[in-house]
Amino acid sequence: VKATPGASSHRPPPIIPPYATMKLPLSLMCASKPLSMVPGLACAPLPASSLSCLCLSKDATELIVVSAPLTSAAAASDSDEQRVPQSPKAAAGKPPKTIFIESQTCHKIQLPRSSDASMTVPALLSASHLAPDSVAVATDNGVAMVKLVNGNCWDDAIDLSLMGKGDVTKEPSSSAVPAGPIHTVISGGPVGGVGNNRPGVLFVENHSVLASRLGSSRSSSENRQPTVEKVVLADAMVLYQLEKASYTTTRETRTSKLIVSPLPLTSPPRLIPSPSGRYLCLLWEGNQTYDILHAGSLLVRETGDIRGQGVSPSCDSGDNVLSFAWIGDDDQFAVLRQVEIDYGQDGEVVADPDTTDKKSRPRVELFKLAEVEVGAPELAGGAGVAAATTVSVGSLTVRGGDRVVPQVLFGGPALCIGCSITSANSLPDTDEGMAYFYSRKSGAIMENDERASNYMTVGTSIPYPDLLAWDDDGLLCAVAYGSRVAIYLSDPPKFTLLGSVNVVGGSRLGEAEQPIISLKFIHGVLYCSGPSSVHVVFLGNLAEEDTVCELDAYTIASSRSVPLQGTDSPDDFTPTPVITSLLHPHILTYHSGGLLVSTDVGLRLLPLSHPLIRIGTLLAANLTEKARKWIFDTPKAHHDFLAHFLIRRGRADLAIRDLNGLSLETYIDLCIRYER
Repeated sequence: VKATPGASSHRPPPIIPPYATMKLPLSLMCASKPLSMVPGLACAPLPASSLSCLCLSKDATELIVVSAPLTSAAAASDSDEQRVPQSPKAAAGKPPKTIFIESQTCHKIQLPRSSDASMTVPALLSASHLAPDSVAVATDNGVAMVKLVNGNCWDDAIDLSLMGKGDVTKEPSSSAVPAGPIHTVISGGPVGGVGNNRPGVLFVENHSVLASRLGSSRSSSENRQPTVEKVVLADAMVLYQLEKASYTTTRETRTSKLIVSPLPLTSPPRLIPSPSGRYLCLLWEGNQTYDILHAGSLLVRETGDIRGQGVSPSCDSGDNVLSFAWIGDDDQFAVLRQVEIDYGQDGEVVADPDTTDKKSRPRVELFKLAEVEVGAPELAGGAGVAAATTVSVGSLTVRGGDRVVPQVLFGGPALCIGCSITSANSLPDTDEGMAYFYSRKSGAIMENDERASNYMTVGTSIPYPDLLAWDDDGLLCAVAYGSRVAIYLSDPPKFTLLGSVNVVGGSRLGEAEQPIISLKFIHGVLYCSGPSSVHVVFLGNLAEEDTVCELDAYTIASSRSVPLQGTDSPDDFTPTPVITSLLHPHILTYHSGGLLVSTDVGLRLLPLSHPLIRIGTLLAANLTEKARKWIFDTPKAHHDFLAHFLIRRGRADLAIRDLNGLSLETYIDLCIRYER
């Protein structure tokens, strides 16, 4: 029976977008010396969707940043489709086009040629994805460091301290990179989703917590090529001013302490919302401090609610904190604090400080937040109180004794503690470390006993992870090891490995693999990112325990290189990643039909317009009828490819019922295998 799409079905965008190629002028040295060019530049002043690179001029006197906006490639492709109309089915069998885009000069930096610090014959350029705003220029007289960007503006600072004479011209500024997202979603996201349906974003700037609305930014045109968009946070509102002595420079007198000037915010904090959405942790990893804010009190001004305006959003703060994690949904949290412990001559902990040897050791401390009701008598009298109080529930005893040293905490339904094993020379070794899961005993849960002494190890131990993330239901756990991610199914007392996949490979031939820096489950789909790329991982069939869970990983966006999938085989249905300048992207949420990510230079909206990604996303969210509209509109030339994708998702019924373009061999094979 031939299935026909409904009247409201969507026409997917072109299956294989054209390959954009930037034409560089002959005045650049890269034509003769490829090492004098840095491709895939990721800087804030560059357009979000663009090809970009840094090159040396032919006379080696200037550094030149050139780019080509990909929006012009999309417009050229759209104009070609309007002149020669064709259906996606007709276009499916043709190889992708190649569109050449003229480059534009964005920025120039004059290299010094003085006799004191000569940069004669610059040989090659080198840049790191961890700090793309700086580039190293190697010459026969040493190495010069050039600062390309300062914030959101171009810069031309050059550090010649590594040159022969050691002169420095205009000291370049440095910025630390947070180890997590610097934005978080509110109102429909993980923070403050109470009584307010308009989406927004929280972020920290100039020691203040600000909120900004998120509007719809995607156009409704179905024929335009997918591009990455820069999300502008307009009309940001200050919600709370952070108050800490370390944020300002002070001058002390005999009678008072005067604030001289505020210190610049060199590194924004990592934002960690609680699973309940009632609290937000600001983790300053560079200073080893944290602040916990109450979301309801924080958003009083943003929502216009006059209740609770006498409540301070600040609930707790602390220092000497190496790691922070939320535990469960009951507003409990754990901190890994560096403390001094008194040891006696026999190595045992003693109480008498006069006969002990002080040693610094990380300790896991557990706390509970108790919220204050807005209608309390203190508020009626006009007094200002904290929105919640912090109650200590004790310190957790880590499994393994003194040889096991806790190094990092990962939150979730169960607290995961990554530990290093102390070697014979008393130095921790994370390469041989392990991670253990801790949860309350069943009896303590029934009696609502939240003391740390009731925590015990549960499940199995795993190798020391780089990152760990849980889904919303607490069933799936993703663990990152370098560029590989492993997915486990938690069904106490079992903790089953479903599969693993290498997500982030080397961006160039012979280059080391890039580590995963962000993991997040969104409605059954795992999104992860490397330092300059974003990827999606679709899980296999989880309903049947006796089948293998097959994983499919695809690259959504990248700033370093693009695999040429579909060039040799036009029938390849694999999504082609979009090219964009990404700098440490962290996954946030869906927004305006795309994926919203937080980068060091602002928010970016990545397209999810490829039919295969749409189908996998909708099926994971149990929106089968919505996914079938995209299945119906898939060209028949790709039905075999799509059939195997659906089978790996456990939806062989859709492959047999809705794909009428299958080859006879594939159709017979499916009918035999699944007895249809």
